[in-house]
Amino acid sequence: MWIFLDIDGVLVPDTMYERTDLPPFDPADPPFEPACRDRFETVLRHHRSALVVIASSWREIFPLSAICDRFSPDIARRVVGQTPFLAATDAANVNYLRHREVEAFLAGLGVPKAPWVAIDDIADHFRPGAPVILTDGNVGFDDRAAAALDQALYAV
Repeated sequence: MWIFLDIDGVLVPDTMYERTDLPPFDPADPPFEPACRDRFETVLRHHRSALVVIASSWREIFPLSAICDRFSPDIARRVVGQTPFLAATDAANVNYLRHREVEAFLAGLGVPKAPWVAIDDIADHFRPGAPVILTDGNVGFDDRAAAALDQALYAV
């Protein structure tokens, strides 16, 4: 199973950018929120065959290795890539852009029908009915999201 992972609003709750009590916090290089990361990693440790692909604007700012460094080593090894950059050439191409990036990634591997789930805080990035676990951007990957991911991974 492929997991397409957003970061802002998932592993970095939006409220972290506003907090001043998290030393040292650099908004240009924010750390993952430990509880969100730990919940995510705990679920993955129960599903050893799941692979993670970064589907986040972070891939435009940070190299994949810098993103992987924020995970525990055993989970970082399972972060196997990032979605391709697709141009939003007009307003119609903006709709479901992240969904189209997921499809392009899978097609590029020659497995367009492979099972996948995305974790994101913005529903509009995906077509209705897509396998997406939505998080509250201000909270991030909470117990509800962890339970939903665990269930999605057991379903395959």
